[in-house]
Amino acid sequence: MARKEADLAIFTLASDYDPAHYKNWDEKELSALGNYEATAEVIKARLERNGLKVKEMYAIEHKSEKKGTPQSEECHSVTNETKLHYHYHILVKFEPTHGAALQEIAKYIGIAPEAIERPK
Repeated sequence: MARKEADLAIFTLASDYDPAHYKNWDEKELSALGNYEATAEVIKARLERNGLKVKEMYAIEHKSEKKGTPQSEECHSVTNETKLHYHYHILVKFEPTHGAALQEIAKYIGIAPEAIERPK
């Protein structure tokens, strides 16, 4: 049976640190949330545990004031108040012979597929 999605050689991920957004993370993995570097290491370990070989990985954290909107309802708590908002971005490149479909990557990491994007 042919694959419906091409394997990604590179992807980006953007998320916040809300533990509710991380499925099947154990207590030790959840303790990394709040530190973007530690969170990136957990993500890398989860990918590699599922047979993917990470060639390069970059992570940054953003701190910004954000007002909740209906568009952000799926990933963030909606509020009319402006509050400090922490989130991170990760870019992952796999070794040339590795990669996976977006849905598989999301499953391996334990996050919603909407948090992952193909780079433009």
